[in-house]
Amino acid sequence: MEKNQSLSMRGYAFLLILVFALTLLTACTNENNKNNGENNTPTSQGENKTDKDDDNEGKDTKASQKKLFDAEEIAKNLNVKQYSFSDSRKSHVFLVVENTSEYTLVINASITALDSSGNPLGAKDSGDNDVPPGQKTLLGASFDDKFDKIEYEFSVAEERLYKPVTQDLSYKSTTATKKEVVTITNNGENDAEFVQGHMLFFKGDTLVWYDMSYFTDVDSQIKAGKSLSKELTCSQAYDSTIFVITGRSK
Repeated sequence: MEKNQSLSMRGYAFLLILVFALTLLTACTNENNKNNGENNTPTSQGENKTDKDDDNEGKDTKASQKKLFDAEEIAKNLNVKQYSFSDSRKSHVFLVVENTSEYTLVINASITALDSSGNPLGAKDSGDNDVPPGQKTLLGASFDDKFDKIEYEFSVAEERLYKPVTQDLSYKSTTATKKEVVTITNNGENDAEFVQGHMLFFKGDTLVWYDMSYFTDVDSQIKAGKSLSKELTCSQAYDSTIFVITGRSK
């Protein structure tokens, strides 16, 4: 009897130890799972870091996709209108050139005058710098012989020396006797240097005269917020004009 009771007590003690061990093991396992779950769950700080990384990757992608300066393509897409007339001494050609690109440009034109058989009569270069996007410049050349045809080829470069300024210059033209009185106003924040006003005079659709003038003060500038006036004259009867402003800023 005592032997059986001893065995029962031992079995009961073993059972208690086993239950305690299983309870302890279960608690440890749950704690480990909880810790692992916390470690695997991103914190708000970790999420912000990931968002920033995604933003940076997006910026890098956009930068790599930014359109490169393609001089040949830009030159091909310039908007050009040609006008010409002859006086008693020379034959003249003028090219009104609009910058259709997103860059401020240096523009050069190689101009060749041809006779009716396609033979060259003369070749000249004409260029301008600091031509902003959407703005126009006027290029031209004069030849000793009267030409039948003009051929031209453009080359361009991105302006890196001067700031664009002509987009901030406006003008008002008033017709007087055989002339236009023109006032150019600098509406920008930068002083405009070496500003020139080029005027083409027309009778109907025919170009009959050209005149130009510098619109500058003693410092060769139109100061920011200032205006300057000049006369541009025409020896022929005319009924319309085209006016083009060129200039630059440091």
